[in-house]
Parts: sequence; C-alpha cells; structure tokens
Amino acid sequence: MGLLDDKVVIITDAASGMGKAQRYLFAKEGAKVVLADVNEEIYHIAEEIESDALAVKTDISNRDDVKKLVQETINHFGTIDVVSNTAGIFDDYHALMETSYEQFDKVIAINETGTFNVMKETLPIMLEHKKGVYVNIASVASFNGTGGGFAYTASKSAIIGMTRSVATNYKAQGIRANAICPGLVETPMTKDLCATQSVVENVTNKSGRIGTVEDIANTALFLASDKSDYINGASLAVDGGMLAE
Repeated sequence: MGLLDDKVVIITDAASGMGKAQRYLFAKEGAKVVLADVNEEIYHIAEEIESDALAVKTDISNRDDVKKLVQETINHFGTIDVVSNTAGIFDDYHALMETSYEQFDKVIAINETGTFNVMKETLPIMLEHKKGVYVNIASVASFNGTGGGFAYTASKSAIIGMTRSVATNYKAQGIRANAICPGLVETPMTKDLCATQSVVENVTNKSGRIGTVEDIANTALFLASDKSDYINGASLAVDGGMLAE
C-alpha cells in the first residue's frame, strides 16, 4: 500500500528540481501523476514513469494553459485529489532599487499569479468531490528579508497568505492547504548560489548543510497524504533549523 494510492496529483514544474523529485516519489507511492511544465521533457518523463502518468505542457502564468491542464486531467483521470504548486523562479537577490519593473512582473506572474491560477481552476473540482489537498512551495523568504530579493520575497510571502486563506475558507468542504518553506535547496534554479562559497558557508553555519530536493519531496508526500489530515493552513519550514535562530 502506498501513501497516495490512486490519488490524482498535479505537480507543477515537474521537469526539474523539487517537482522532479516529487513526481518519482509520488508515483512510487501509488499516485496517478499529472506533470505540468513549460519544458516538453515532461512528455518523455511521463513515458518513463511506471504508473499511470499524464504530461501537459503548461505555463502557469497563462490562464488558458491552466484551464487546459485541468481539463486534460479531468478527461484522463476524472478528478483531482492533490495539487503541488512547485513552479517558481528566483530574482538573484535583487533589492528593491535593483529590481526592474520587468523582473518584478515576471516573478509575480509565475510565483504568485501562477499559483493563484492553478488553485482557482482546480478548487471547483475538489469542492465538487468534497476533498482535496494543496501543497504550496513558499520559502524561508516568506518570513525574513534575506531569503531572496524583493520580488521573490513578495511572491513567496503571498503564497503563505493564499495558503492560509484557502485552508480557512474551505476546510468545512474537505479542503486542506499547507505550505512548505524550504531553505537553500540545491536545484537548477539555485545552482549558482550553491556554488558560491560565502553563501554555502552562511547557510551551513545555520542549517548544517544545503537542502536536497528529496528533503522537500518527502515533506510534500507527507502533507499530500492522509497521514497529515489534521494539518491545515500550516507553513512548515524545511531549512535545517535556519529560521529557529
């Protein structure tokens, strides 16, 4: 028996990083996974997954793309049980005066509006079936001013608010929503950061080590499963103790 047996799970940013780790783990735990990403590599990945998998090329900042993602999921699987909102981009630690209008708009469009789009389009399906789980990837930057630049911090802080709002307003209808707040995790997005000695030293002094995508996937699995059915509206730091200091 797997922790996600027969549950239909949408994972955004499924082609790499945290989403990639989740897609394999969730499938191993019995989920029917829907891989959403702008990278067409997801079609090859879906073929490699032994369990039933669907790939849908999706730009989550594009509402028509998200509508298509939801419709293809329903056509293929008939329902949506879990959504892991993992897609996001970084802003290279740009402070306010270093942040261009274009960069701010792009970060907000993907990290914040993209998460809104996916939740907005999938929630009606969950409400219809009176059950559903959201696992949203926020950041330690949601709680401090050093985890990212201005745009990234703003977008990840918004994800905490959206998570709590959904958890509060729809818990009576069987909906749960929780956020994971990673510290520095080694992914393609953070490759340059993880190669910077000063950054590594600062993080390891507070956390002991750099995080792995498996750290996040294991946490996401727990929050997506019925093992966490009394956890709702939480923001869970997965950072090796960084925020505890």
